[in-house]
Amino acid sequence: MKEDLAELLKSCTLKLSIPNKAGWGTGFLIAPDRILTCAHVVKTAGFEAIKVSWQNKEDFPTATIERFIESSDLALLRLNSPLKNLPCVYLDKEVNPNDDLYTFGYPDEFPNGAPVTFSYEGLTGDSPPLMKFKLGQARPGLSGSPLLNMRTGKVCGMAKFTLDRGTNLGGGGVPMTSIYAEFRELEGWQKNFHENDQTWSNYLKNLSNSLTSYNADLGEGVFLEMVPIPYGTFMMGTPKEEIERLCQVYKRDHFRNEGPQRQVSVSSFYMGKYPVTQEQWRAIARLKHFTRPLKEDPSKFKGHKRPVENVSWKDAIEFCKRLSKLTGKKFRLPSEAEWEYACRAGTETPFHFGETISTKEANYNGNYNGTTDVDYFDKVISSNKNGFGLYDLHGNVWEWCQDPWHGDYQGAPTDGRVWDREGEENYPYHVMRGGAWNHELWLSRSATRNLDCYKDAKDHIIDRGSDMGFRVVCELFEEKQNMNTLTPQMFKDSGFSEVLGAITKRLDEDTELPSPDEVKGTNIGNYAPNAQGSNIISSQNISGNTFIGTQNNYNQLSEQKSETKAKVMLEAISEFDIGIIVALREEFRELFSQLPSPQAIKDEETGVTDYLFKWEKTVIYHCAATFVGDMGLEKAALATERFIKRRQPKTVVMLGIAGGMSRDVKLGDVVVVTTANNYLDRGKAVTGGEETFTFEMGGDTYRCSDDLARAVQDMEFAHSQLYREWQEEARKRKEAQLPSELPQKEWLRDKPEFVHGAIASGSVVGATQPFIDWLKKNNRNYLAIEMEGAGMLSAVYSHADPKKTLILRGISDFADERKQELDQIRKGGIRRYAMNNAITLMWKLLEAQILPKNEMPNSEKTQQSSSSNQVKPNELLDTLRRLIPAQFNELSFRLNVPNEYLPHQNTPQIERATALLTWASAPGGIGLTRVKEVVNDFLGNP
Repeated sequence: MKEDLAELLKSCTLKLSIPNKAGWGTGFLIAPDRILTCAHVVKTAGFEAIKVSWQNKEDFPTATIERFIESSDLALLRLNSPLKNLPCVYLDKEVNPNDDLYTFGYPDEFPNGAPVTFSYEGLTGDSPPLMKFKLGQARPGLSGSPLLNMRTGKVCGMAKFTLDRGTNLGGGGVPMTSIYAEFRELEGWQKNFHENDQTWSNYLKNLSNSLTSYNADLGEGVFLEMVPIPYGTFMMGTPKEEIERLCQVYKRDHFRNEGPQRQVSVSSFYMGKYPVTQEQWRAIARLKHFTRPLKEDPSKFKGHKRPVENVSWKDAIEFCKRLSKLTGKKFRLPSEAEWEYACRAGTETPFHFGETISTKEANYNGNYNGTTDVDYFDKVISSNKNGFGLYDLHGNVWEWCQDPWHGDYQGAPTDGRVWDREGEENYPYHVMRGGAWNHELWLSRSATRNLDCYKDAKDHIIDRGSDMGFRVVCELFEEKQNMNTLTPQMFKDSGFSEVLGAITKRLDEDTELPSPDEVKGTNIGNYAPNAQGSNIISSQNISGNTFIGTQNNYNQLSEQKSETKAKVMLEAISEFDIGIIVALREEFRELFSQLPSPQAIKDEETGVTDYLFKWEKTVIYHCAATFVGDMGLEKAALATERFIKRRQPKTVVMLGIAGGMSRDVKLGDVVVVTTANNYLDRGKAVTGGEETFTFEMGGDTYRCSDDLARAVQDMEFAHSQLYREWQEEARKRKEAQLPSELPQKEWLRDKPEFVHGAIASGSVVGATQPFIDWLKKNNRNYLAIEMEGAGMLSAVYSHADPKKTLILRGISDFADERKQELDQIRKGGIRRYAMNNAITLMWKLLEAQILPKNEMPNSEKTQQSSSSNQVKPNELLDTLRRLIPAQFNELSFRLNVPNEYLPHQNTPQIERATALLTWASAPGGIGLTRVKEVVNDFLGNP
């Protein structure tokens, strides 16, 4: 069905060119006689006619510019003759991060048109904001093409620019919210066309009808049943005549808030089959909170299967946030339009049962005397189910909606979305729907709106009661398929998880380490146990208790008759695709459920790394990303990126470090098993006495850069960027037959980013000795974020330069028996930043998304020159960020900055300025002094 929508989008897309001008662009039909495109595509047309082509057909009507909005890069074209036989796109504002986008356009390399797919990242901070997406190639000519959200089946924006001019990878676009804001008449055009032409609507219906039920696993055998609600259109509210009748019958004006009645279109979504039950509530209430704690048992009427009640709107919002975190899906309260649409299920009567109901069909107060209580209807009672398969929509408990309260529907949206109150984010009153056990029949109608909140004598909002519950909705998602069609069931059937579990247990129990003779000649060569159990081998960089299994290892160990270890390694060998390691998360679910509580994490220095497996902000990159040398890092990184994109796992498990493997190992041959604690050789000591940078998260001394903050959020980039650089230099050195030693450069203390390194969690951070050597030769800083154990010391021992090493620890201190190592670090001058738990530390990093302040660390300020010629990077950065784009482009040209080093000109200026200084201060760069000279000359400064 998605293929059909892609073809439909192609039919709406047009090629635009200006006679006697080079190049072309893309546009798309939004109405039979209107084309939308980017302003820069047609800016040279003026009043001339624009040539329009469709699927290689040249005999099309020409178009002229009707509206040209350069500030938003939008242009509306009018066809000189309307097209009656072509479809128009279906526009929609909905798009979420990680949504897959599809477009068809006319990039320069494909004059006859070509499809492109992207992954949506989010909106920029510009005004108006721009869409940002990655992975696909946004080449010249694609500007103006429609962006189809493959989740919703509707067009959510328009392609505008590429992010990387060197490779054309990724790009940006104009979101539909900005387009609607500029063209107010667009909503009417869309409504008129799609009411008369049902082609696109029928595809959406077929798409939603193909959805299946979804059960969210809440753990401990508790599930939340979600029912697919198909796309559709309905009349929301109550007709004017009926409102007047009800007001007269019941002698109240309450019913006037149900009008004016209007037609609303609602996209597909999932909705809870029942109101949230008490056992479901308890399962979520026990999880770590976001903004507020939740009582595990707030209800008045007890019962596992009964609806939870006595919960506020904010309680329900907190529940949805925790549920979203647990499942990796986007749960929320329904919009008011979604609730009524789902309740009616195609009916137009007051109740989905018909004109009226009785207490046999729904739990409301038939006598209005307060004698009944809240209950639940078993799913076998078919009379309680509506046409969509939902239960208990009339009566029982009021159900919270996401929308704040409005007095009526005047000005309400018609696309089913939540109707917010602009500028009133903390508005305390919200809509409830459905009626309750203690209210009259008329309050249980499909159209009834209720505001059952009030203020007490102390002006406090009272928004809880034994008649207040809720049900949740889940936005549509696409099940991501494993690469090479690998599924969790295939993984289970293979028996590999049981083998791996046995291996890990055996390594934990078996304290006997292989002797040097046993491993001589293998790629664990020089492995030498010591009194502490193991050590770090500088030539191989193998962490303690880590075994790397290949067929070659097994053969050699078998010949040496080390049967125990040989058998372990044999069991560790796998021919599965790299994605098998990620699939382990399915098998570790039960293990994760036994992890310590957040309080236990705070109280004890144990389990921090394991606890992070349950934390959605942490992605621990598995060993595929640490392959180096000739072992195919780029292939491994690409395969991993694709796997994660398709599968979208909540957690990626890193089983160990693969940095020490020999270069003849193929990508699919390796499984790494580690049992954590990595003790270091105490014979090595950290030398040097100069104090490195302090790293105050909340103070004024130093803050991490935007680059570092982004790296924390994007582990894939942080792990692979320097490896790629190192590989590229190695390749160039080999081609040019250069000596292995590269010229050294003095480390630049004054550059804006003080970190150009990898971020990792665990033992040796996956750095092989050649890579460490490369870091030293190029004087690059290295940052290790360590969550537990002695693994943090590996960066110190490997880098052997305290001036360039910063360590952030996730636990407060070493265990007592390891105070000696801590003293060595302090004597050597290594500065570390200790926190009570890694979660707080990571949040601090994410919050610190600003560039370094002018205040440098005290130890650095004493060494700075007082000369007026001294380059002050922050002042230089401030000068660059104030340039307008045209000035910055000219300056970049004078400095000969390669295009691939600079973000697109639509990127915030601070990012472009930072990128330029990073390029200039990198090994082999022109240096900041030269940049300052050119800037002064360019601006006419003395």
